[in-house]
Amino acid sequence: MRMRIKPHIYLEPYGPHARERLARLVAEAKASDSLAPVTVVVPTQYAGLSLRRTVAGGTGLLNVRFMVVARLAEATGMELRVFPRDKHLDIMQEFLKDGQFQSVPTIVFYTKDHRYITHWIERPAFSNTDRAAVDTQVRSEMPGADDQAIRNEVRTRTTARYPLWQQESVKEMREFIANKTGIK
Repeated sequence: MRMRIKPHIYLEPYGPHARERLARLVAEAKASDSLAPVTVVVPTQYAGLSLRRTVAGGTGLLNVRFMVVARLAEATGMELRVFPRDKHLDIMQEFLKDGQFQSVPTIVFYTKDHRYITHWIERPAFSNTDRAAVDTQVRSEMPGADDQAIRNEVRTRTTARYPLWQQESVKEMREFIANKTGIK
């Protein structure tokens, strides 16, 4: 028989303090039983791996699972729908980026009774300004370089920025939901 445990949900702005709090919460949950199960919900497998390494430090973690949102939906019975862009053009037309681009991912949030809350498209606004700054910096450092060399260097530098952009994505989605629902 599987025992159901009431979940505890903690929302924390992203940053070092969130990692520290997560480490404390995991330690507290395991204080009386080092084998007690703990599940941490993360936006991506990459985020889970990064957090596991940070929280574990050099000691390791026993029975701590980092679960991506899709698996959480599956485990809790929440409805999560994924619509491939090219097979659902009607949905894509409803949520065009800048009113003209069919961008992925597009994440749409609804209430339990299917009322629209808000949506988020492709990447956080921060990444656009960040990428433009990287592009400007590369062009100033590589005067006379051909377009291919500049694109390669911009790609290399922006790829290194992806973890920050992922953090900003989560932060932006939380802000969108909080602004529409009042849930902080």
